[in-house]
Amino acid sequence: MSFKKIFQRSIWVVIFLLTVSVLYLGALETTGTTENGRADIIQIQMTGGNPQMPAVNFFHDMHTASLENQDCSTCHLKGEDKQYSFKFMRTVDFDYNVNMTVYHENCIGCHNRMKSEGTYAGPQTGKCRDCHNQDANVAQSWNDLDFDRSLHYRHESAQAIKPVSEKIKDNCGSCNHEYDKKTRKTVYVQGKEGACQYCHQDKDSKDVRSMKTVAHESCVNCHLKLKAKRVIKTGPTECKDCHDVNLQKEIKQIESVPRMKRSQPDVALMATAMMKAVKSKTKIKSTIRPVAFNHKKHELSSQSCQTCHHASLERCSSCHTISGDKKGQFIPLEKAMHEVKSTKSCVGCHAKAQMKKDCAGCHSQMAAGKNTNKCNQCHHVDIKDSEELPSNTDSQVRMAKSAVDTRKISSLMYESKTVPEMVLIDDLANEYQAAEFPHQKVVKALLSRLNKNTMGTYFHQDKYVMCQGCHHNSPQSASPPKCISCHGKTQTMSTDGRPGLMGAYHGQCIGCHEKMGIEKPAATACIECHKKKP
Repeated sequence: MSFKKIFQRSIWVVIFLLTVSVLYLGALETTGTTENGRADIIQIQMTGGNPQMPAVNFFHDMHTASLENQDCSTCHLKGEDKQYSFKFMRTVDFDYNVNMTVYHENCIGCHNRMKSEGTYAGPQTGKCRDCHNQDANVAQSWNDLDFDRSLHYRHESAQAIKPVSEKIKDNCGSCNHEYDKKTRKTVYVQGKEGACQYCHQDKDSKDVRSMKTVAHESCVNCHLKLKAKRVIKTGPTECKDCHDVNLQKEIKQIESVPRMKRSQPDVALMATAMMKAVKSKTKIKSTIRPVAFNHKKHELSSQSCQTCHHASLERCSSCHTISGDKKGQFIPLEKAMHEVKSTKSCVGCHAKAQMKKDCAGCHSQMAAGKNTNKCNQCHHVDIKDSEELPSNTDSQVRMAKSAVDTRKISSLMYESKTVPEMVLIDDLANEYQAAEFPHQKVVKALLSRLNKNTMGTYFHQDKYVMCQGCHHNSPQSASPPKCISCHGKTQTMSTDGRPGLMGAYHGQCIGCHEKMGIEKPAATACIECHKKKP
């Protein structure tokens, strides 16, 4: 065969392969994929035996699309409750060998049948590595779906979801339930609703399904039922519609979500040690005042009750005792409330809020894990002795409400004469001219951002506390010491971790701009801050 014919045939082979690749990629694009990968990968790896082959990456949405004229019963069976079990072709697990047979006979059997009918199908008998391929280079883009306040309200207010009985007005019982040990059934108890994760954990147990299992079996089955009833707006039934990052951004958000009702208080008095003393009729003089906690306000700024109540909807002190016990994983109450690095604690949650764009310019420059707040900003109920604490719960609530109502939250302001308009930074002037820092302009810009945030204004009531954003280790003062008083002119870092003066200036200024999204001056635009000498 001549070189010309070989070349021509090679060209046709390349064109054919490119065409197949384009068609395949097109199929992937429309069935569960994003630019970052697939959101519908189910990894099939059975347990209980001795696997001889790698796990199978199963593309669920791609199979759903190829079976467009069929329903879930093609692969899934219904249990006694007439709901689909999302185990493959079974409602319960068998031993390892039986489960393996179920997969092989049904998956390969379906592929062989489709091929005999002239339809494109997946791997055939004997093509083990086409499924069990440990080198399959397919990125996973699955992302957990946050069932936040907006999604909760959309379900709670949905007319298509009916109450469990005529005696109950709302539809909460359609999802919420608790296990009745006597009847060995789940029942709805109004007023005792909790998060699903309180019972349904990461893995299936003997008595309780995992959160992943219950979410798919309960949620998807409900969506399918509504779809069968031809309800116009139903929830998703495909993987990507819930778990694709980009599609999650398109989920409609309810801007003003009404408050969820579960007999929760508007305000609460947090005085565990004192309450314990009152109950036991002993006297205690606390070293710290109680906290008047604005429960209602915190609800409005949280995505769900689980933001704080991560294990149950009980009071924090019911798990986290003063000295710590097993129920609260031996984490004492003080640490549960004040742990800076925990997003479940009060202080930790506030620290997370400090990383938002309007706050991060200052707070990201501070020492990691440093809590600069004063105790009396939260602990400000004016009693120190348990004898001053009312034993009646209603009286305690009134005391907390009074403390909350009398809090003063006012905008932070500075008199122009106390804030220098311009500060000349010339300690390192050498190759460049001294930098003219528009001090007053920067202070006004920071104040504008801070005063938009209620939490920000509350925790910045001390007159010069905002100054510590830049003058981070200086006392609160109208005339803090210059940077050079702590950072030497040498470019090397000191033994205690302090950078040299040049590193301090650039780290502070450029770091603040980057964290707060200020594009000018750019990090590389040297002459926008200090002009080059002629």
